[in-house]
Amino acid sequence: MPYTWTAEDWEKYRNWADEVTVRLTFVTDQTGSEIVEEWTMVPAGSAAWSQDWLVREVESLGHDPDSGEPMYILKVRETKASWGFDAATQQILMEVSAAVLGAAAWEGLRALAKKVAERIRDRGERPTTLSEEEAENRVRWLLSERYKIPDDGLRLKSIETDGVRASAQFIGPDGSTYQVGLELVDGLVTIDRTRRELPK
Repeated sequence: MPYTWTAEDWEKYRNWADEVTVRLTFVTDQTGSEIVEEWTMVPAGSAAWSQDWLVREVESLGHDPDSGEPMYILKVRETKASWGFDAATQQILMEVSAAVLGAAAWEGLRALAKKVAERIRDRGERPTTLSEEEAENRVRWLLSERYKIPDDGLRLKSIETDGVRASAQFIGPDGSTYQVGLELVDGLVTIDRTRRELPK
């Protein structure tokens, strides 16, 4: 006889995810046509997420630091799969006014990454430092996935790391320059800030 899910079962299922991605895209206007910078937060592990909690935390990053006014467009996507195994992913995508771009918002994202790290169930063996090779591999993957660039189309121009933070510059196949700052938070969450400059 098939199992009948209770309201409590569904609540637990809804508040759990294998993967969570938070992406903030800073734009010059509400059309989102001109992207100034992009930030992403990716936890390395599943957790019992409260989607409402996570959305509230992310939403707070999109307020003007002077006026307190909200300046964003928020989209939340949740995907569930139950095909021989259960899996769930959450994507929180927010277009934020470029007026909010600054140190206060970055510190807010770093603070959120620490809160997220505390919730991760499977901590496992995670790297606590970021080598040049690891940083390069992560940035290559990030740029390839985000901008649909073949990995062999990215040319490394420079990279530096202090073990926790890394700064890398790549040249794309069309001559675009990608400046990427990468940071490992508690060895469990990766945050990045990426700026693309089109060829002149």
